[in-house]
Amino acid sequence: MADDVIILDEITAFGLIRRVRRGETPRILMTDPLLPPLKRVLDRIEAWALARGARRLIDDYPEHAQEWAYPTLIFADDVLATIEPWQARHFDFDAASADRRHGFALKLLATMFMFRRYMAAFLLNKHVAATGARVVGASPELVGLARAWFGPDALSGIATRAVPNRLLNLAALALGLGAALALVAAKLRPSVTTRSVFVMADHNDDWRDVALYQAFRRNGEVMVVMRNAEVAERAAERFGDWPRCLPGDGAFNPWQALEAAAVAVRDCGGLWLRRGGLAPGLYWEMALLPFRRLRIRALFNRCQPDIFWARDDYNVEHVLRRQELRRVGAAQWGLNHAVQGITILMPQLRWVSMDHYFTIGSAFHRHFKGSWDVAGLHAIGSFAFTEADFRRPTRTSSDILFMARFAIGNPEFVRAVRLAAERFPDRTILLQVKSGYPHDTLTPGFIENCRQGLANVVHVTDPVYDLVARADMIVSDPSTIIAEAIQLGTPTLMIDVIPGQKTSIFREFPGLCADSAEAVAERLGAWADGRETFERERFAALVNLDRRPYPEIVGEILAAETAVHNLNAVDPAPSNRL
Repeated sequence: MADDVIILDEITAFGLIRRVRRGETPRILMTDPLLPPLKRVLDRIEAWALARGARRLIDDYPEHAQEWAYPTLIFADDVLATIEPWQARHFDFDAASADRRHGFALKLLATMFMFRRYMAAFLLNKHVAATGARVVGASPELVGLARAWFGPDALSGIATRAVPNRLLNLAALALGLGAALALVAAKLRPSVTTRSVFVMADHNDDWRDVALYQAFRRNGEVMVVMRNAEVAERAAERFGDWPRCLPGDGAFNPWQALEAAAVAVRDCGGLWLRRGGLAPGLYWEMALLPFRRLRIRALFNRCQPDIFWARDDYNVEHVLRRQELRRVGAAQWGLNHAVQGITILMPQLRWVSMDHYFTIGSAFHRHFKGSWDVAGLHAIGSFAFTEADFRRPTRTSSDILFMARFAIGNPEFVRAVRLAAERFPDRTILLQVKSGYPHDTLTPGFIENCRQGLANVVHVTDPVYDLVARADMIVSDPSTIIAEAIQLGTPTLMIDVIPGQKTSIFREFPGLCADSAEAVAERLGAWADGRETFERERFAALVNLDRRPYPEIVGEILAAETAVHNLNAVDPAPSNRL
């Protein structure tokens, strides 16, 4: 008989301890606290159990270790599109649509809450189907996800736990309200002077944003909001005397504090009344919304922009921030810098709230028109390219560049590299492998399989855009680099060989994808001998083909907005701190 599977929380912890003491070897699927602040306690209980014979369920399925560590890989199955109707019903998105204050935030948080359970549902469904194991602590959300994804017979016989959510969520209500009121008390000042600036910019340690900040500064003062203290420390020398602050640098005067306290009480109480029956882990995120809102409001009490440049379109803070900006007559502009080729509907991008939103291309806009709350959509091309990149000569060699990230270890990708090397013995086949992901352990063997016995296959670690400029032709698995290379005019092909991948924005463009090693080699050959011409203009919807740095395009939108709204430039103030 299969060992029991435990979803570890504050209730099932006692059963886990009891089983271990009896000498059983239960499998722990995941730690899913009812009250997230107690996760550290549950982690210690899990460590205790593992040291005494319990096992993590994922250890029984090493073939899925990469997806477990890097759940983005499971997006190939188009999970969100499959489960979204159930998700919308389960969390009552219709009612959320009528809640102008918190409804959009709920949709974002619920979508991310379920995303963090994709792999658990996948693994549990596979294990139960194979072993018939008993499952302890399965939530309605986990079971509902599995059945929406794999069909109504998934997890057959598995009962969901009965938990008094509304009663348990009183603890989260109290903690959320306490956190909000403590914030107000900590930020109370006798008086608060508001500093007006042209732009506040969310700096997440990506130095490619600095050119945009410099463009903004030509119109007025820019306040750089460091994402956290670590980013601020690293940025101190580079930014010099630029005005900067941290997200927690806000304040309330006595009147503002009273108003903020009333907001905290009203919102916390209202959230519990309307949404107190949510899964406790999700309700915890909802209970913290008033705290997050007031932290943002406190910052805008100290510094008030005309525009906030946001880089956190995946976090709920950006939703609350836009609401608070509207309160003071300001706007939120934001950036999506990538093309997510492994699927189209990404949970992280499903719910975006911006006044102006800048993306690499326009092809995927239609897929999100029902969920994005965006006033102006703009395609800007690559976020990474500078004016120097556009001036740099391209295709300066006869090399063929293969680039791998999701397809590391994929045997068909290996065959494609080797066929290309054999088809073009006088050319160098460059192999670039993206590092820093859980599948790094596969990389050495993958590289060796690609180049074994082939002198013209070379693994390279040069800067990516140096390689892109150098290559005569490029083959990549799903990646933003495909769109960027097209923008530069380099013949580029997506090797479409990830098993089970259901959708990709690249497939919407005929001739851009090849689904076998032979098809890759044939296309490269056709380009090389002139039988086919690579026509970049066919991909104008995938990527803005203008060879202009994105700050220039953003500046044009800014100029138009300035003309309409008569935004007034502000001379930089002498101080550089709030």
